[in-house]
Amino acid sequence: MISKHITCAFLYSITRYGYPPAADRMIDYIREMAELGFRSVELEGIGGEHLQAVANRSTEIRNALDDHGLSLAVFCTVLPRLGSVHAEQRTQALDLFRLGCETAVALGAPAVLDGMHLSKRCNEPATSPQNTDLPTICIPAAVR
Repeated sequence: MISKHITCAFLYSITRYGYPPAADRMIDYIREMAELGFRSVELEGIGGEHLQAVANRSTEIRNALDDHGLSLAVFCTVLPRLGSVHAEQRTQALDLFRLGCETAVALGAPAVLDGMHLSKRCNEPATSPQNTDLPTICIPAAVR
């Protein structure tokens, strides 16, 4: 068993299954984190569609956390448009952030973190999601 003070980041699921990992597989990700020996995990709602899917399954996800003896250290929303210069986009993102806060409460998270800082512009994006409420992920040319 890993110390309850060490949390398995949702980056585990992102790294293993892609970005964003399918929201309908959250129960699988929770099981895998528990099987790795973690007792504390982080979960995320990445963009509007993913966040809504997580919110829709919050009872099932909470039950899976409880069934595996896991605590949820933080629920992270990834909503880059919270920092938009366009008021309408910020308003829509703020509505999604509220949904993220409600989801965090339903999941038993003591805190909410927003990952909007992950959104950045770069000269050579490695991926450019069609869903514009997801951040662009950049890989420096030297790493490719």
